[in-house]
Amino acid sequence: MDYSTIKEIGNLNINSMAITLTILVSINIVIEVIKFVFSLCISAKDKNNKRELLIEEKRINVLEMLFKQLDSLTLYFSDSDEDKMLSDLKAINLYISQNRIYIPKNIYDISISILDYFRKVLTDFREKSIERESELFEKFCNEFSRHK
Repeated sequence: MDYSTIKEIGNLNINSMAITLTILVSINIVIEVIKFVFSLCISAKDKNNKRELLIEEKRINVLEMLFKQLDSLTLYFSDSDEDKMLSDLKAINLYISQNRIYIPKNIYDISISILDYFRKVLTDFREKSIERESELFEKFCNEFSRHK
């Protein structure tokens, strides 16, 4: 074999190795760019999921507190508690107004119905009915379960 032939074969190998290396580096860059784009998409989706989870957690906490406050109204049995009941009704109404964004419409309507019932009871304690209270709170519970 001639030295010039060996040199040509070496040049061919170096050229093909350079082309192969360039192709591999290009493929690697493309793959890394694709991985980066996917990680951004996943990060945005994860951020959105965390936000929704926080909102849902807040909604559940607000509804639980609302239910407890409304349920506490059932403990008044005579008109001697009129002042305390009135202040509780005002406080619950304020709580509903301040947390309206977390209360679904159906539960909001039921809560207002419960408040209206207790306002009616406040004016005349003879209107107090355990059955009516049970019915209203059952609606609240059913609607709460439906929104989970």
